[in-house]
Amino acid sequence: MTEYEAYQEHIRYTHDTYCRIVIRHASFDAARMLAARWKREISLEYLTEEKFVPLSTTDEYFQVPDYGETYPFSVRGQTIFLDSCSLAAALAGLPEQTQEEIFLYYFQHLTQKEIGEQSGWTRSTIGRHIQLVLVFPPRDENDKFAILPYFWIPEDTLELRVRRDHVPYDVWEKQGYLMTTEGNVVHYGFIEKFIERLGERFNIREIAFDRWGAVQMVLINDSSKRDAVEPSVEKRFLDFVKNDETYRECYDGMFILFKTGLRVSELSGLTLRDIDMKERTININHQLQTTGHKGKYIEETKTNAGTRILPMTEEVYEAFQRVLENRKAPKVEQIIDGYSGFLFLDRRGKAMVSYQWEKRFQRAVEKHNKENKRKLPKITPHICRHTYCTNMAKSGISPKTLQYLMGHSSIEVTMNVYTHLGLADAKREVDRLEAMKEINEKEQAGKWFRMA
Repeated sequence: MTEYEAYQEHIRYTHDTYCRIVIRHASFDAARMLAARWKREISLEYLTEEKFVPLSTTDEYFQVPDYGETYPFSVRGQTIFLDSCSLAAALAGLPEQTQEEIFLYYFQHLTQKEIGEQSGWTRSTIGRHIQLVLVFPPRDENDKFAILPYFWIPEDTLELRVRRDHVPYDVWEKQGYLMTTEGNVVHYGFIEKFIERLGERFNIREIAFDRWGAVQMVLINDSSKRDAVEPSVEKRFLDFVKNDETYRECYDGMFILFKTGLRVSELSGLTLRDIDMKERTININHQLQTTGHKGKYIEETKTNAGTRILPMTEEVYEAFQRVLENRKAPKVEQIIDGYSGFLFLDRRGKAMVSYQWEKRFQRAVEKHNKENKRKLPKITPHICRHTYCTNMAKSGISPKTLQYLMGHSSIEVTMNVYTHLGLADAKREVDRLEAMKEINEKEQAGKWFRMA
Protein backbone atom coordinates (compact mmCIF):
# COMPACT_ATOMS: atom_id res chain seq x y z
CA MET A 1 0.00 0.00 0.00
CA THR A 2 1.36 3.36 -1.03
CA GLU A 3 1.64 6.32 1.33
CA TYR A 4 -1.22 8.08 -0.50
CA GLU A 5 -3.45 5.00 -0.27
CA ALA A 6 -2.61 4.68 3.42
CA TYR A 7 -3.56 8.34 3.94
CA GLN A 8 -6.85 7.84 2.10
CA GLU A 9 -7.55 4.77 4.20
CA HIS A 10 -6.84 6.79 7.34
CA ILE A 11 -9.26 9.54 6.24
CA ARG A 12 -12.01 7.02 5.50
CA TYR A 13 -11.44 5.30 8.83
CA THR A 14 -11.55 8.61 10.73
CA HIS A 15 -14.75 9.67 8.99
CA ASP A 16 -16.42 6.29 9.55
CA THR A 17 -15.49 6.45 13.22
CA TYR A 18 -16.90 9.98 13.47
CA CYS A 19 -20.19 8.89 11.86
CA ARG A 20 -20.46 5.85 14.12
CA ILE A 21 -19.98 8.04 17.20
CA VAL A 22 -22.67 10.51 16.07
CA ILE A 23 -25.15 7.74 15.26
CA ARG A 24 -24.29 5.87 18.47
CA HIS A 25 -24.97 8.92 20.60
CA ALA A 26 -28.18 9.61 18.68
CA SER A 27 -29.37 6.06 19.36
CA PHE A 28 -28.53 6.44 23.06
CA ASP A 29 -30.54 9.68 23.19
CA ALA A 30 -33.48 8.02 21.46
CA ALA A 31 -33.35 5.05 23.84
CA ARG A 32 -33.29 7.34 26.87
CA MET A 33 -36.27 9.34 25.52
CA LEU A 34 -38.23 6.14 24.93
CA ALA A 35 -37.41 4.84 28.40
CA ALA A 36 -38.51 8.12 29.97
CA ARG A 37 -41.74 8.09 27.98
CA TRP A 38 -42.52 4.49 28.93
CA LYS A 39 -42.14 5.42 32.58
CA ARG A 40 -44.69 8.21 32.18
CA GLU A 41 -47.23 6.26 30.17
CA ILE A 42 -50.08 4.41 31.88
CA SER A 43 -53.10 2.48 30.71
CA LEU A 44 -56.22 4.52 30.03
CA GLU A 45 -58.09 2.07 32.27
CA TYR A 46 -56.70 3.86 35.30
CA LEU A 47 -57.93 7.28 34.22
CA THR A 48 -61.17 7.42 36.24
CA GLU A 49 -62.95 10.36 37.80
CA GLU A 50 -61.77 9.23 41.22
CA LYS A 51 -58.12 8.99 40.17
CA PHE A 52 -56.94 11.59 37.68
CA VAL A 53 -53.45 11.11 36.23
CA PRO A 54 -52.27 13.67 33.64
CA LEU A 55 -50.88 12.33 30.39
CA SER A 56 -48.07 14.85 30.29
CA THR A 57 -45.17 16.08 32.34
CA THR A 58 -43.54 19.49 32.65
CA ASP A 59 -39.87 20.25 33.13
CA GLU A 60 -39.64 22.13 36.43
CA TYR A 61 -35.89 22.54 36.49
CA PHE A 62 -36.01 26.05 35.16
CA GLN A 63 -38.83 27.37 37.32
CA VAL A 64 -38.57 29.06 40.70
CA PRO A 65 -40.22 26.71 43.22
CA ASP A 66 -43.04 27.96 45.37
CA TYR A 67 -41.72 26.28 48.48
CA GLY A 68 -38.93 24.21 49.91
CA GLU A 69 -35.17 24.62 49.82
CA THR A 70 -33.65 26.42 46.84
CA TYR A 71 -30.16 26.53 45.37
CA PRO A 72 -28.87 29.73 43.78
CA PHE A 73 -27.18 29.81 40.38
CA SER A 74 -25.59 33.12 39.35
CA VAL A 75 -24.91 34.13 35.75
CA ARG A 76 -24.63 37.50 34.02
CA GLY A 77 -25.11 39.28 37.33
CA GLN A 78 -28.45 37.60 37.94
CA THR A 79 -29.37 34.91 40.42
CA ILE A 80 -31.69 32.04 39.54
CA PHE A 81 -33.09 29.75 42.23
CA LEU A 82 -33.28 26.06 41.39
CA ASP A 83 -34.92 23.29 43.40
CA SER A 84 -32.23 20.77 42.44
CA CYS A 85 -28.86 20.89 44.17
CA SER A 86 -27.24 18.61 41.59
CA LEU A 87 -28.51 20.73 38.70
CA ALA A 88 -27.21 23.95 40.30
CA ALA A 89 -23.82 22.32 40.90
CA ALA A 90 -23.67 20.99 37.34
CA LEU A 91 -24.46 24.41 35.86
CA ALA A 92 -21.88 26.09 38.09
CA GLY A 93 -19.23 23.66 36.83
CA LEU A 94 -19.75 24.56 33.17
CA PRO A 95 -17.54 27.09 31.31
CA GLU A 96 -18.68 30.69 31.64
CA GLN A 97 -19.68 30.98 27.97
CA THR A 98 -21.77 27.79 28.19
CA GLN A 99 -23.49 29.11 31.31
CA GLU A 100 -24.41 32.29 29.48
CA GLU A 101 -25.70 30.33 26.48
CA ILE A 102 -27.96 28.23 28.77
CA PHE A 103 -29.16 31.34 30.59
CA LEU A 104 -30.04 33.23 27.40
CA TYR A 105 -31.62 30.22 25.68
CA TYR A 106 -33.61 28.59 28.49
CA PHE A 107 -34.23 31.46 30.92
CA GLN A 108 -34.44 34.47 28.60
CA HIS A 109 -35.98 32.38 25.77
CA LEU A 110 -33.85 33.97 23.05
CA THR A 111 -33.24 32.34 19.69
CA GLN A 112 -29.76 31.36 18.54
CA LYS A 113 -29.70 34.37 16.25
CA GLU A 114 -30.68 36.74 19.08
CA ILE A 115 -28.03 35.21 21.34
CA GLY A 116 -25.43 35.81 18.65
CA GLU A 117 -26.51 39.44 18.19
CA GLN A 118 -26.42 40.11 21.92
CA SER A 119 -23.21 38.30 22.76
CA GLY A 120 -21.16 38.68 19.59
CA TRP A 121 -20.95 34.92 19.07
CA THR A 122 -21.85 33.51 15.71
CA ARG A 123 -24.66 30.97 15.52
CA SER A 124 -22.05 28.43 14.48
CA THR A 125 -20.62 28.78 17.96
CA ILE A 126 -24.03 28.37 19.57
CA GLY A 127 -25.20 25.49 17.34
CA ARG A 128 -22.14 23.45 16.46
CA HIS A 129 -23.18 21.79 13.24
CA ILE A 130 -26.23 20.43 11.47
CA GLN A 131 -26.69 16.81 10.59
CA LEU A 132 -29.32 14.77 8.75
CA VAL A 133 -29.50 11.00 8.65
CA LEU A 134 -31.60 8.97 6.22
CA VAL A 135 -32.60 5.58 7.63
CA PHE A 136 -33.69 2.83 5.23
CA PRO A 137 -35.44 0.03 7.18
CA PRO A 138 -34.94 -3.62 6.22
CA ARG A 139 -37.29 -4.94 3.55
CA ASP A 140 -37.30 -8.47 4.95
CA GLU A 141 -35.92 -10.51 7.86
CA ASN A 142 -32.58 -11.06 6.16
CA ASP A 143 -32.10 -7.41 5.21
CA LYS A 144 -30.28 -4.80 7.33
CA PHE A 145 -30.78 -1.14 8.19
CA ALA A 146 -29.05 1.25 5.79
CA ILE A 147 -27.80 4.59 7.15
CA LEU A 148 -26.97 7.58 4.93
CA PRO A 149 -25.65 10.59 6.94
CA TYR A 150 -25.23 14.20 5.82
CA PHE A 151 -23.36 16.98 7.65
CA TRP A 152 -23.22 20.76 7.16
CA ILE A 153 -20.98 23.44 8.65
CA PRO A 154 -20.49 27.13 7.74
CA GLU A 155 -17.92 27.70 4.99
CA ASP A 156 -16.23 30.73 6.60
CA THR A 157 -15.47 28.86 9.84
CA LEU A 158 -14.09 25.71 8.19
CA GLU A 159 -10.38 26.45 8.78
CA LEU A 160 -11.05 27.63 12.34
CA ARG A 161 -12.83 24.37 13.13
CA VAL A 162 -9.97 22.30 11.70
CA ARG A 163 -7.47 24.07 13.96
CA ARG A 164 -9.75 24.08 16.99
CA ASP A 165 -11.14 20.53 16.84
CA HIS A 166 -8.08 18.84 15.24
CA VAL A 167 -10.46 17.13 12.82
CA PRO A 168 -9.87 17.13 9.02
CA TYR A 169 -13.19 18.80 8.11
CA ASP A 170 -11.53 20.41 5.07
CA VAL A 171 -10.49 17.01 3.69
CA TRP A 172 -13.93 15.54 4.32
CA GLU A 173 -15.49 18.52 2.54
CA LYS A 174 -13.30 17.93 -0.56
CA GLN A 175 -14.13 14.23 -0.53
CA GLY A 176 -17.85 14.93 -0.27
CA TYR A 177 -18.31 13.51 3.23
CA LEU A 178 -19.71 16.82 4.51
CA MET A 179 -21.02 20.00 2.92
CA THR A 180 -20.55 23.67 3.67
CA THR A 181 -23.02 26.53 3.48
CA GLU A 182 -22.01 30.08 2.58
CA GLY A 183 -21.26 32.58 5.35
CA ASN A 184 -20.25 32.09 8.99
CA VAL A 185 -23.57 30.63 10.11
CA VAL A 186 -25.53 27.63 8.92
CA HIS A 187 -27.68 28.58 5.90
CA TYR A 188 -31.01 26.89 6.65
CA GLY A 189 -32.46 27.79 3.27
CA PHE A 190 -29.74 25.73 1.58
CA ILE A 191 -30.53 22.74 3.77
CA GLU A 192 -34.27 23.08 3.16
CA LYS A 193 -33.69 22.93 -0.62
CA PHE A 194 -31.40 19.93 -0.14
CA ILE A 195 -34.12 18.09 1.79
CA GLU A 196 -36.62 18.94 -0.97
CA ARG A 197 -34.29 17.34 -3.53
CA LEU A 198 -33.94 14.27 -1.31
CA GLY A 199 -37.73 14.02 -1.29
CA GLU A 200 -37.66 13.79 -5.09
CA ARG A 201 -35.15 10.91 -4.98
CA PHE A 202 -36.50 8.93 -2.01
CA ASN A 203 -39.93 8.09 -0.67
CA ILE A 204 -39.58 9.82 2.72
CA ARG A 205 -42.34 8.49 4.97
CA GLU A 206 -41.50 10.25 8.24
CA ILE A 207 -39.10 12.92 9.54
CA ALA A 208 -38.02 13.04 13.17
CA PHE A 209 -36.25 16.18 14.36
CA ASP A 210 -34.78 17.86 17.40
CA ARG A 211 -37.48 20.33 18.48
CA TRP A 212 -34.84 22.75 19.78
CA GLY A 213 -32.22 22.50 17.10
CA ALA A 214 -34.65 22.42 14.17
CA VAL A 215 -36.93 25.23 15.34
CA GLN A 216 -35.71 27.50 12.52
CA MET A 217 -36.74 25.01 9.84
CA VAL A 218 -40.03 23.65 11.18
CA LEU A 219 -43.21 25.51 10.20
CA ILE A 220 -46.75 24.97 11.45
CA ASN A 221 -48.97 23.34 8.83
CA ASP A 222 -51.96 25.67 8.82
CA SER A 223 -54.08 23.25 6.81
CA SER A 224 -53.89 20.32 9.24
CA LYS A 225 -56.91 19.55 11.37
CA ARG A 226 -56.77 20.36 15.05
CA ASP A 227 -59.48 19.90 17.63
CA ALA A 228 -61.33 22.97 18.84
CA VAL A 229 -61.73 23.52 22.56
CA GLU A 230 -65.13 23.72 24.23
CA PRO A 231 -66.47 27.17 25.24
CA SER A 232 -66.04 26.29 28.92
CA VAL A 233 -62.37 25.39 28.34
CA GLU A 234 -61.81 28.59 26.35
CA LYS A 235 -63.32 30.64 29.20
CA ARG A 236 -61.26 28.88 31.88
CA PHE A 237 -58.07 29.50 29.94
CA LEU A 238 -58.81 33.17 29.22
CA ASP A 239 -59.91 33.81 32.82
CA PHE A 240 -56.68 32.29 34.09
CA VAL A 241 -54.53 34.39 31.74
CA LYS A 242 -56.47 37.54 32.59
CA ASN A 243 -55.86 37.13 36.33
CA ASP A 244 -52.30 35.78 36.20
CA GLU A 245 -49.51 38.24 37.04
CA THR A 246 -47.11 36.75 34.49
CA TYR A 247 -49.37 36.29 31.46
CA ARG A 248 -52.05 38.98 31.87
CA GLU A 249 -50.09 41.21 29.45
CA CYS A 250 -50.82 38.61 26.74
CA TYR A 251 -54.55 38.40 27.52
CA ASP A 252 -55.86 40.78 24.87
CA GLY A 253 -53.77 39.21 22.09
CA MET A 254 -54.94 35.71 23.06
CA PHE A 255 -58.54 36.94 23.35
CA ILE A 256 -58.35 38.44 19.83
CA LEU A 257 -57.02 35.16 18.42
CA PHE A 258 -59.97 33.27 19.95
CA LYS A 259 -62.58 35.82 18.81
CA THR A 260 -61.38 36.68 15.29
CA GLY A 261 -59.84 33.48 13.92
CA LEU A 262 -56.73 35.35 12.77
CA ARG A 263 -53.65 33.36 11.85
CA VAL A 264 -50.96 34.05 14.41
CA SER A 265 -48.67 35.44 11.68
CA GLU A 266 -51.49 37.83 10.69
CA LEU A 267 -51.86 38.97 14.30
CA SER A 268 -48.08 39.47 14.60
CA GLY A 269 -48.05 41.57 11.42
CA LEU A 270 -50.78 43.99 12.53
CA THR A 271 -49.65 47.61 12.64
CA LEU A 272 -51.31 50.77 13.96
CA ARG A 273 -52.42 51.60 10.42
CA ASP A 274 -54.25 48.26 10.08
CA ILE A 275 -56.69 49.01 12.91
CA ASP A 276 -59.54 51.37 12.10
CA MET A 277 -61.14 52.12 15.46
CA LYS A 278 -63.61 54.56 13.90
CA GLU A 279 -65.00 52.04 11.40
CA ARG A 280 -64.25 49.14 13.80
CA THR A 281 -62.44 47.06 11.18
CA ILE A 282 -59.21 45.06 10.93
CA ASN A 283 -57.30 45.27 7.65
CA ILE A 284 -55.48 42.00 6.85
CA ASN A 285 -53.13 42.32 3.85
CA HIS A 286 -49.80 40.90 5.09
CA GLN A 287 -48.25 38.68 7.75
CA LEU A 288 -45.05 38.71 9.80
CA GLN A 289 -42.83 35.64 9.45
CA THR A 290 -39.41 34.63 10.74
CA THR A 291 -36.80 32.04 9.76
CA GLY A 292 -33.30 31.31 10.91
CA HIS A 293 -31.56 32.54 7.76
CA LYS A 294 -33.80 35.52 6.95
CA GLY A 295 -34.82 36.71 10.40
CA LYS A 296 -38.10 38.67 10.54
CA TYR A 297 -39.71 39.53 7.23
CA ILE A 298 -43.06 40.59 5.78
CA GLU A 299 -44.91 38.20 3.52
CA GLU A 300 -48.14 38.45 1.60
CA THR A 301 -51.17 36.74 3.08
CA LYS A 302 -51.20 32.97 2.77
CA THR A 303 -53.71 33.12 -0.08
CA ASN A 304 -55.37 35.83 -2.16
CA ALA A 305 -58.48 35.22 -0.08
CA GLY A 306 -56.38 35.93 3.01
CA THR A 307 -56.42 39.64 2.10
CA ARG A 308 -59.62 40.81 3.77
CA ILE A 309 -61.21 43.39 6.07
CA LEU A 310 -62.76 41.98 9.24
CA PRO A 311 -65.45 43.67 11.34
CA MET A 312 -64.93 43.95 15.10
CA THR A 313 -67.43 42.74 17.65
CA GLU A 314 -67.88 44.91 20.72
CA GLU A 315 -65.61 42.63 22.78
CA VAL A 316 -62.88 42.62 20.11
CA TYR A 317 -63.16 46.42 19.81
CA GLU A 318 -62.63 46.79 23.57
CA ALA A 319 -59.65 44.40 23.43
CA PHE A 320 -57.97 46.46 20.69
CA GLN A 321 -58.69 49.61 22.70
CA ARG A 322 -56.78 48.16 25.65
CA VAL A 323 -53.91 47.08 23.38
CA LEU A 324 -53.58 50.60 21.98
CA GLU A 325 -53.75 52.18 25.45
CA ASN A 326 -51.19 49.79 26.96
CA ARG A 327 -48.77 49.78 24.01
CA LYS A 328 -45.49 51.35 25.09
CA ALA A 329 -43.98 53.00 22.05
CA PRO A 330 -40.27 52.12 21.76
CA LYS A 331 -37.63 54.82 21.40
CA VAL A 332 -37.11 53.66 17.82
CA GLU A 333 -39.92 51.87 16.00
CA GLN A 334 -38.75 48.65 14.40
CA ILE A 335 -39.02 48.71 10.61
CA ILE A 336 -39.41 45.39 8.77
CA ASP A 337 -39.60 45.50 4.97
CA GLY A 338 -41.08 49.01 5.10
CA TYR A 339 -43.65 48.19 7.82
CA SER A 340 -43.47 49.83 11.26
CA GLY A 341 -45.68 50.56 14.26
CA PHE A 342 -46.34 46.89 15.03
CA LEU A 343 -49.20 46.48 17.47
CA PHE A 344 -47.86 43.65 19.63
CA LEU A 345 -44.36 44.14 21.04
CA ASP A 346 -42.19 42.04 23.32
CA ARG A 347 -40.40 43.43 26.35
CA ARG A 348 -37.54 44.66 24.16
CA GLY A 349 -39.92 46.70 22.04
CA LYS A 350 -39.59 44.33 19.06
CA ALA A 351 -42.48 42.89 17.05
CA MET A 352 -43.68 39.59 18.49
CA VAL A 353 -43.58 36.63 16.09
CA SER A 354 -45.40 33.32 15.94
CA TYR A 355 -43.08 31.19 18.07
CA GLN A 356 -43.22 33.79 20.89
CA TRP A 357 -47.01 33.54 20.97
CA GLU A 358 -46.83 29.75 20.84
CA LYS A 359 -44.41 29.68 23.79
CA ARG A 360 -46.67 31.94 25.84
CA PHE A 361 -49.69 29.71 25.18
CA GLN A 362 -47.68 26.63 26.12
CA ARG A 363 -46.32 28.07 29.35
CA ALA A 364 -49.66 29.55 30.38
CA VAL A 365 -51.30 26.12 30.03
CA GLU A 366 -48.45 24.48 31.95
CA LYS A 367 -48.73 27.01 34.78
CA HIS A 368 -52.51 26.58 34.96
CA ASN A 369 -52.23 22.80 35.11
CA LYS A 370 -49.61 23.04 37.83
CA GLU A 371 -51.85 25.22 39.99
CA ASN A 372 -55.25 23.63 39.29
CA LYS A 373 -56.69 20.13 39.58
CA ARG A 374 -58.90 20.57 36.50
CA LYS A 375 -56.36 20.37 33.68
CA LEU A 376 -56.45 22.26 30.41
CA PRO A 377 -55.72 20.49 27.10
CA LYS A 378 -53.05 21.69 24.70
CA ILE A 379 -53.95 25.16 23.40
CA THR A 380 -52.08 26.84 20.55
CA PRO A 381 -52.75 29.90 18.37
CA HIS A 382 -54.03 27.64 15.60
CA ILE A 383 -56.38 25.88 18.01
CA CYS A 384 -57.77 29.36 18.76
CA ARG A 385 -58.34 29.81 15.03
CA HIS A 386 -60.00 26.41 14.68
CA THR A 387 -62.14 27.06 17.78
CA TYR A 388 -63.40 30.33 16.29
CA CYS A 389 -64.16 28.62 12.98
CA THR A 390 -66.03 25.79 14.72
CA ASN A 391 -68.02 28.15 16.94
CA MET A 392 -69.05 30.25 13.95
CA ALA A 393 -70.10 27.12 12.06
CA LYS A 394 -72.21 26.03 15.04
CA SER A 395 -73.85 29.45 15.19
CA GLY A 396 -75.48 28.83 11.81
CA ILE A 397 -73.37 31.22 9.72
CA SER A 398 -73.29 30.48 5.99
CA PRO A 399 -70.20 28.62 4.70
CA LYS A 400 -69.39 31.39 2.19
CA THR A 401 -69.40 34.04 4.92
CA LEU A 402 -67.25 31.86 7.13
CA GLN A 403 -64.87 31.28 4.22
CA TYR A 404 -64.40 35.04 3.91
CA LEU A 405 -63.86 35.56 7.65
CA MET A 406 -61.27 32.79 7.81
CA GLY A 407 -59.48 33.83 4.62
CA HIS A 408 -59.76 30.35 3.11
CA SER A 409 -58.90 30.07 -0.57
CA SER A 410 -61.37 27.26 -1.12
CA ILE A 411 -64.82 26.54 0.26
CA GLU A 412 -63.65 22.92 0.69
CA VAL A 413 -61.24 24.02 3.43
CA THR A 414 -64.09 25.77 5.23
CA MET A 415 -66.46 22.83 4.77
CA ASN A 416 -63.93 20.57 6.49
CA VAL A 417 -64.87 22.36 9.70
CA TYR A 418 -68.48 21.28 9.28
CA THR A 419 -67.37 17.65 9.24
CA HIS A 420 -66.30 18.13 12.86
CA LEU A 421 -69.90 18.81 13.87
CA GLY A 422 -71.63 15.86 15.48
CA LEU A 423 -75.11 14.59 16.37
CA ALA A 424 -75.57 17.12 19.16
CA ASP A 425 -74.81 19.97 16.76
CA ALA A 426 -77.21 18.57 14.17
CA LYS A 427 -79.93 18.23 16.82
CA ARG A 428 -79.44 21.84 17.93
CA GLU A 429 -79.72 23.03 14.32
CA VAL A 430 -82.92 21.01 13.74
CA ASP A 431 -84.41 22.38 16.98
CA ARG A 432 -83.48 25.91 15.91
CA LEU A 433 -85.17 25.48 12.54
CA GLU A 434 -88.29 24.02 14.22
CA ALA A 435 -88.43 26.98 16.62
CA MET A 436 -88.12 29.43 13.71
CA LYS A 437 -90.90 27.55 11.88
CA GLU A 438 -93.23 27.83 14.89
CA ILE A 439 -92.49 31.57 15.24
CA ASN A 440 -93.27 32.13 11.55
CA GLU A 441 -96.52 30.14 11.82
CA LYS A 442 -97.61 32.16 14.86
CA GLU A 443 -96.77 35.41 13.09
CA GLN A 444 -98.78 34.33 10.05
CA ALA A 445 -101.73 33.30 12.25
CA GLY A 446 -101.64 36.65 14.05
CA LYS A 447 -101.51 38.45 10.73
CA TRP A 448 -104.65 36.68 9.42
CA PHE A 449 -106.41 37.25 12.74
CA ARG A 450 -105.77 40.99 12.58
CA MET A 451 -106.94 41.13 8.96
CA ALA A 452 -110.16 39.36 9.88
